[in-house]
Order: sequence, then C-alpha cells, then structure tokens
Amino acid sequence: MFIVEHYIYTNKMLRLLIVLLLCMSSNWLYAQIGDQVKTIVIDPGHGGKDVGTHQGDLQEEAFTLEYGVQLKEALENSIPSVQVFLTRDDDQYLKLSERTQFANDLGADLFISLHCNHHDISSIHGTELYIMGLHKSAENLEVVMRENQALTLEDSEASNHHMDFIFSNLHQGGDLKESAELAQYINDAMQKGTKLKQRGVKQAGFYVLKSTTMPGTLLEMAYLSNEKDAQLLQDPKHKEEIVTSMVEGIKTYLLPPGSLLDASPLAYSFLIHKSDNSIPDPNLPWSKLPYYTIAKAGAEYHYMMLNYNSQSTREETLAYLKGLGFVNAEEIKFQRNTSSQSRNQSK
Repeated sequence: MFIVEHYIYTNKMLRLLIVLLLCMSSNWLYAQIGDQVKTIVIDPGHGGKDVGTHQGDLQEEAFTLEYGVQLKEALENSIPSVQVFLTRDDDQYLKLSERTQFANDLGADLFISLHCNHHDISSIHGTELYIMGLHKSAENLEVVMRENQALTLEDSEASNHHMDFIFSNLHQGGDLKESAELAQYINDAMQKGTKLKQRGVKQAGFYVLKSTTMPGTLLEMAYLSNEKDAQLLQDPKHKEEIVTSMVEGIKTYLLPPGSLLDASPLAYSFLIHKSDNSIPDPNLPWSKLPYYTIAKAGAEYHYMMLNYNSQSTREETLAYLKGLGFVNAEEIKFQRNTSSQSRNQSK
C-alpha cells in the first residue's frame, strides 16, 4: 500500500509540454476536481481601520494580505481548473458579514481565512488551524474574542450581538467533517514543509466560519508576539515554504491518496526511481521533470508520476521518461483506494 507524501516540483517549459499531453487524456490528475470543488475563497483577515494584532511595526492586516495574494496565485498556478477569489486585495476594511456574504454569494466550495496570532507570553509560537465549534479552553476563547473583535467596529446592532454569538450553541452541520479534514491536511503539510511549530486543529466560534455555508478553516499562521515566528513570516524563503505547504494541504484535501484515480478499479502510474531515503539522487535529472511525487512503500521511497489513463499517453510518457535518463522507469498498476473517493462523490 502506498502512503503518498505530496512534493511537487515544476519546470515551466516541460510543465507546458506535459499539460498538452495530459489534455489528451480524459481523466488527468485534477480533472475530477471540476465536479466537486470549483471555487475557493481566500479571506485575508482584517484590513483598513481594523489592523488586527500587531507587534511593533508588524501588523496582522499586512501579513494576511501578502500571504493571501501569494496563496491565490499559487493555487491558480497549481490547480488551473479551480477559481480562487480574495475577499480583499488591498488595505480596505470589510465587515465580517461582508466577507462571509461574498463567499456565500459566489457559492464557494471552500473558505480559508488567514490570520496571525498573539499572546502575552512571547515564548508561545507556531501555527494553529481552527474549524467551527465550541471553544473548549480559555485560550481558544481569547483567540475568538480577538478575531471577532471586528464586529465591534460595525454597526451597533452587530456589536450588541457579539457576545451572544460567541457563547451561543454553535453548529455547522455536515460541513464540520469536511472542514476538519481540510484543516488537518494543511496542518500536516505545514508540519512537513515549514519550520513553524504545528499546534494542531482546534474548534472555536469564529464568525467567519459560523456564517459561511461551505467547509472552511481559519489559519493562524504564526505568532507576531514571538520573535522567531515573526522572522519566519518575513523571510522570503520561508514565505515560499509556508505558501507552498498551504497549497499542498489544500491539494491533498481535494484529492487525498487513492482518490486521484479513474473509474476503473485499476489505476496506472510511473515508478521513476526507488531509494532508501527521501532525498532525490543528485545524479538523476530531476530538474527536467515537470513534476513528481514521493510515495513511501515499506522501507523504500518510490518516486512517481501519477495516473495517465490513455494508453497512447502512457506509452509516450514512459518513452519520454527513459529519454530523459530515467532508464529504470516502469509503468505500474494497482488497485485503487475507493474510500476517499466516496467522500468527494458524496458532495
């Protein structure tokens, strides 16, 4: 059984070539997404007169916008079949109700709200993901109070309902399981791909999660009150790692291991290389590949390209791989895992 860990590597020219080949195949890697997830809304928290939390000159609103714009671009490049929208693309103030209404009016399939955290104890650090639910600790309640504080900047009626909302009996229905899976996949990807400590998936009563009608998560990317976290958020290399990890988590949610496959009980892949570690052999031309994934199979790491269904495309791709220098590349077939697929088909 393959446990797939997604690591995607791209080369623009070869990527274009492989996309042209894949277009000839009726059921490419992300072709199934179109029927399940077509629209993602990214919500950069705060903005305008609502700066969010801050530490010195560092302001939450600036980080959420920067990362939101980068995440949108990365998702569009990685999954062209999905439309991605931002609730705000500049330093403007939006009511929380306007953010949720925007996502609801679009009929979005996923909602991801980006934030930065803060704590009076500066040693506390890391990433937290929240889904809708009852805040089970004082710490969770403190985060909710801070992120929902924008309600007090709205009209008096909304402000009066602030505390009533927070302490109400919260319920999100069938989307809760989906939200939990989305958040967990992002958590796992960030744990593998970033230097930020992962503090897990939690439940709390955020307005933007309560008032949206699709699966969603609120991501507290890092603590501005922690010096190391703040440095990571500002470092260009780590910015890329954080955004890439978020994308990988979202992609894994969209197509978890086993759900990438066609309607046949058998699926096809290309086993490019085997190794006893996850570090690519520097003597092989990895940079010439449009992408690949690493799959753990027992004690070995298998380097693979996934799921070409057209016989002619499979033959052309195998010849292409061998021509690049992957002389041991081979086509493999295996039983598809249908358990994850049933989740997507049930939407």
